[in-house]
Amino acid sequence: MSERSFNVDQMLSASWDQLLARDLASEVQDFCGDKRYPIPELRRFFAIKGYRDLLVRLKTACKGQTSFDALKSVAREMRQYALDRPALWAATSRTATIDCAEWRAGDKELCDFIKSVLAECGVHGQHAESAWYMLRSLVRGFTMHQILGSFSQVHSYDESFERMVEMYVAGVCSVGASTGLPCATTPE
Repeated sequence: MSERSFNVDQMLSASWDQLLARDLASEVQDFCGDKRYPIPELRRFFAIKGYRDLLVRLKTACKGQTSFDALKSVAREMRQYALDRPALWAATSRTATIDCAEWRAGDKELCDFIKSVLAECGVHGQHAESAWYMLRSLVRGFTMHQILGSFSQVHSYDESFERMVEMYVAGVCSVGASTGLPCATTPE
């Protein structure tokens, strides 16, 4: 078996690093101009901005929708946000590195919104929290593989993602039904 040799420059020439660099550069330029800010402060800034931006996009995507339709819209918009703003998406996925009320509030507001959508699907409490973590993990993993091109022989990322969302929604419906609360609507 031959040993593979990977060159870091080759790995970084992928579009992922260019997207991240462009995304971060635009935000840093808008945020601090010529000033220098320490890394923890920049992480805080990106996380808070990411939470706010993502929440606005999710609320807009769900407008006029409820239950499973809203949940599907949340998943689709999370994926689109991750593809459009990979650095800010990554920042919203991190645990707070400094104690910051704004960071905690942004995380809580996003979590509360997702839990309200899950409640419309009959999922509450610890089940809703677990469903939120699963959704975030599914979207993050899928988009990372999509960006890095690590799915082999994928026909359509969109179709693959839609199948994943349908399976996730079916699981959410099943959990909602098992807690004694009927599914608000039946997933398609």
